[in-house]
Amino acid sequence: FNSPVIDHMTTTLHLTSVDMEEFSEEAVRYFVDAAYSGETPLISRDMFRDINKMSHVFKVTWLVTRCSELFTGIAKEIEEPTYQDLVFLFDEAAFALAKLKSREIVRIAFDEIRSANGGEDFISRYIKENLHSLSYQQLDLILELAGPTNLQYVVQPVTQYLEDSLSKEVKEVSDNCKYLLNKSDLYLCQQDTPIITEKIFDVLEQVCSSPENLKWVFQLHRKVMKKPVQKPSAKPSAKPSAKPSAKPNAKLDAETSVKTVTSCSKTVTNAASRTDITGSASELWVSTAHLNRIFGKRNVNLRKKVPTATLR
Repeated sequence: FNSPVIDHMTTTLHLTSVDMEEFSEEAVRYFVDAAYSGETPLISRDMFRDINKMSHVFKVTWLVTRCSELFTGIAKEIEEPTYQDLVFLFDEAAFALAKLKSREIVRIAFDEIRSANGGEDFISRYIKENLHSLSYQQLDLILELAGPTNLQYVVQPVTQYLEDSLSKEVKEVSDNCKYLLNKSDLYLCQQDTPIITEKIFDVLEQVCSSPENLKWVFQLHRKVMKKPVQKPSAKPSAKPSAKPSAKPNAKLDAETSVKTVTSCSKTVTNAASRTDITGSASELWVSTAHLNRIFGKRNVNLRKKVPTATLR
């Protein structure tokens, strides 16, 4: 059998039979014939799950590899996939990952779904039809399949699902809805498709009524509005400074102006007959008069808040 599991059952435990009732008779016959002969003719999609599971359960390594090849063949035979074809590919991937911890079937299935026409529409429809019954692991796979740049195909069906609930006067957000939205990068979704992101919050505002759910919506919205922190770039190595130009750069923006004023605060103070720079370390006020003196600009009206760095 080339199976250490069956070898242990027969030689160590002295079993004369193995219970295979959870598998179909056709799949068991195929598995036994393959184990003895090493031959694996093409199989139907209905048999694949049982054979793939047996190869993992009984640790027939070469058959595990062969099952990946058989699954690739099944996927390639689908020339113009229907929605049901894509459901088959996704469900087999979800089963293989959940029960067999196999990422290879996931890779094959995702490659085929992503390359198919209407792959994005499949994501939306699958969520809409199965949202209430999907496991968290299946929801994670949906997010993985969509990727960070196609989250609108996740957010839209969730919005429709909540709108349908609202039409039935059901003002409650299911755990699966919360899980999908919590796991989605809504900040990135808002950058790519702001209208879709705004709509989900409009609907959530109507659906959520309890203090607990309102608090959750508030926290979710904060993640959308909060920009990701970018790591500061490394400081360039010091180089000999070039000769100062006779005139300042006219294109300096307000932020650069404030930085220059801050670094030259001594010069500004000496030139002033009164206090023109006031404030704490976190807030700096610069007078219009001194900006005019330093940069030669007119009609400058600047109030700049200099952020302080916070280490967490």
